[in-house]
Amino acid sequence: MSFDWDPFVDLHTPAGNTEMSPLLVMFHGYGADEKDLMPVASQLPPQFTVASIRAPFEQGPGYTWFPLVNDPAFDFDVVKAVVDRLIVWLEEMKEKQDTIVLLGFSMGMAIATSLMRRRPDLITAVVGLSGFALDAALDPAQNYFDDSSLKHLKLPLFWGRDQQDPVITEDKVEYTNQWARSHIQLTKINYAGMGHGIAPQEISHVGEFLNAEVFGARL
Repeated sequence: MSFDWDPFVDLHTPAGNTEMSPLLVMFHGYGADEKDLMPVASQLPPQFTVASIRAPFEQGPGYTWFPLVNDPAFDFDVVKAVVDRLIVWLEEMKEKQDTIVLLGFSMGMAIATSLMRRRPDLITAVVGLSGFALDAALDPAQNYFDDSSLKHLKLPLFWGRDQQDPVITEDKVEYTNQWARSHIQLTKINYAGMGHGIAPQEISHVGEFLNAEVFGARL
């Protein structure tokens, strides 16, 4: 499909960071916007420069990355167009920042993991919060995701969720479980009583994950 979209990026560079500092790229959930996850970023390791991206399509008071999977309007070509455009942007960032970490909430996790599966060479690690990975069967051509390369690289993924999450359906959870356990290095933690949200303890665990998987590897 033809897709003319120039991603709107809310960029925050903490004092002391440079254009070569590790980059944390955030993808908000359905109906939210690029400011939604900034309070989370402020509680994560300060070594990151933070880029929060606004999804391309208006949805209610906010934006969405693609129509809901169970919506008749869902089209995998839309997913491909969005991910392909984000890859162009990531390639530009990669020229300066060797370390790129993706963080996605809800549908944003579907975008983050899709980027990981399409171009694993661009990504250092992924954080998924109360979200899911898209079922490869949604791709009619069955050739968009490069899961074979991803399986070889075994990139680290943090996945936090509540087993009683009322939004993410069981089929998405089951697919994500099976895909993650066979293709990436998974850190999965369940948080009782969190619902479809982000818990303070979870943010603390994400910080520990990033310190270990991103900065610990440099020691």
